[in-house]
Amino acid sequence: MARPKKTDSIKKETIITAATALFADLGFHGASMREIAKVTGVNMATISYHFGNKEGLYHSVFKDLAEKERLQYEHFINNLPEESFKDPEIFRATCIRLLDLYIDYSTSSPVTFHLWRQYIMNIPQDERVTKAEYDLPIFQMIIRLLEKAKMNSIISPRTENIGIIVSVLTSVVSRFCEKRFIDKLSGEDFYGVENIDELRNFLVLYLDLMLCYQNKDS
Repeated sequence: MARPKKTDSIKKETIITAATALFADLGFHGASMREIAKVTGVNMATISYHFGNKEGLYHSVFKDLAEKERLQYEHFINNLPEESFKDPEIFRATCIRLLDLYIDYSTSSPVTFHLWRQYIMNIPQDERVTKAEYDLPIFQMIIRLLEKAKMNSIISPRTENIGIIVSVLTSVVSRFCEKRFIDKLSGEDFYGVENIDELRNFLVLYLDLMLCYQNKDS
């Protein structure tokens, strides 16, 4: 089997980058294949060759973003020393570093936020590919991390359903980003970086209360 040419992967990345920006700005229906071809300098036949049609390209954009985010967390989690799951203080520090990764990614990525906003606003419910298709691997990765700590008795969550804890956390960050990015679009001066610190402090407190890190002597 012939290997994909390096130029093909570069073209695909160029197309996905341009399509991401256009879909985020104009939505699925507003961004045309012709405009994407014009922006990238790649002809429409090449775009069709790589992605099939606009629907294929649209879903490739979401998959690309989700994969990049997943790899970031996967690299962090896979390189954790085993001590992280034996000492509650080390595990708490691990959770905070992972939280920082998530906040940094979310608050520095307006394109991702607007892409999802356009998706929810403009794609009928019965035509949507569920968001879970893209987010579920990341969600499950975090759940496994917390379940392992629970099995080692270094956390004692206040709910049997750890997924609820993660869902609340992601919802709070999502709402924060909505306010942040919409204010920037409207030209208003957003709160400032100190409020990201407030968000972080609140979520650290939330995790402390919900995960109940256990002292080794308890």
